[in-house]
Amino acid sequence: QSTGNHHTNVIIVDPLDFETKLKKIIAEGPQSLQVVSDFDRTLTTATSESCYGVIENCNLLSPDYRKTVKSLAEKYYPIELSLTMTKQEKIKHMVEWWTSCNAALI
Repeated sequence: QSTGNHHTNVIIVDPLDFETKLKKIIAEGPQSLQVVSDFDRTLTTATSESCYGVIENCNLLSPDYRKTVKSLAEKYYPIELSLTMTKQEKIKHMVEWWTSCNAALI
């Protein structure tokens, strides 16, 4: 399946098992759901798309959302990579970045 400039494949090895798990997730509600997020790529390889990247590039979200997060990335990514700022100085900006990205989803 092609989505914009990205090609995605979803392989469900055991569709019946997947359906059972999905029904259980829905039945138990959001209060029982836990999401593992690999925003800093400690679980995936450096060449993998980050979880935020997957969301940001989703064609199901509005162009306004994608424009907003692109603008935020242009502002905050240089701060993340800065060699002149301390980790402590960066933290405030990184929290602002992901808070703003999450707020844009709502």
